[in-house]
Amino acid sequence: MRPIAKAINVLQGETNVHMGWLVPTITLLKVKLDNLCLSSKFCGSLLETLQAGIEKRFGQMLADPELIASAILLPKFKTCWTSDEAIHKLGLDYIRCHLEDHPMVQPSNSATSSEEEDFFSTIKPSKVQESTRQLEAYLACPSDTMDSLKAFPA
Repeated sequence: MRPIAKAINVLQGETNVHMGWLVPTITLLKVKLDNLCLSSKFCGSLLETLQAGIEKRFGQMLADPELIASAILLPKFKTCWTSDEAIHKLGLDYIRCHLEDHPMVQPSNSATSSEEEDFFSTIKPSKVQESTRQLEAYLACPSDTMDSLKAFPA
């Protein structure tokens, strides 16, 4: 029962708890219960009932792209909390989709604008590409502290 108690403590925490903690915590709890189920001689039915209850309550949330993206965007977890590539893809696709929906806007220099500058404005680097590069750099960053987010200002 220790994994259940620890998971509850994590999710009931008053500090450093974000929406991104839910999916990794429940995913890890399911793995730990699976391991207990294999090694337990007497509590198999209790563990199976707990697993069924967790699946019933949290099953849809474990496949929610927004919750998966929230976990990926927390430096503590990124993509290390699951080895399921389909889950990684679901979360990263959600993030990339929202990067495209909300491109970074730079203030324009309205002092003077020549016709030549206006003509070539369509070939400027895309802000979406820059955001995607920042996402890739964030995922490659080895730090797992919230302070590491300061290196990615966008």
